[in-house]
Amino acid sequence: ELKLKEFGFEIYPIEATFIPFPNGKYLFLWNDAQKAAQEIERFSPRDAKAYLEFVQFLDRVAKFMEPLLLKPPPIPLLPDYSEP
Repeated sequence: ELKLKEFGFEIYPIEATFIPFPNGKYLFLWNDAQKAAQEIERFSPRDAKAYLEFVQFLDRVAKFMEPLLLKPPPIPLLPDYSEP
C-alpha cells in the first residue's frame, strides 16, 4: 500500500473522450454506450448500431473473462496444474 490518498491522490472519472478531426468535425465518445451511439450516429447510423452491438459483445466477453482474471495463475510444476 503506497498510501496515495494520504498524499492527496484522487481519481477523477472521465465521462467522455473528445476526438477532433482535421476537417473541424469532432466526436465525443461517452462512457455511456447510448450517448456514444448518439454521437456516432451523426457520422453513420449504421456504425452507431454496430457500436451498440460491439459494446454488448464486450460485456459478454468481460463476464466470461472476469472470473479467469481474478484467479491465481496455475503452477506449471504441479502434476495437474489446472487446479492449484
